[in-house]
Amino acid sequence: MEFGKLENIKNVDFTLPDDHLETEAFLSKLERRENPIIRVAAPVWGTPEWK
Repeated sequence: MEFGKLENIKNVDFTLPDDHLETEAFLSKLERRENPIIRVAAPVWGTPEWK
């Protein structure tokens, strides 16, 4: 296996872990927005092999 690559992802568990105990308290302090702006990015996504 080359680091960071799998031949088959069939048995990969993509389940997200439970939220940290302080997450709800932190988020409740933020201003609510009807249409929030969410940005997700990583530098390697621009790599041709990842497209």
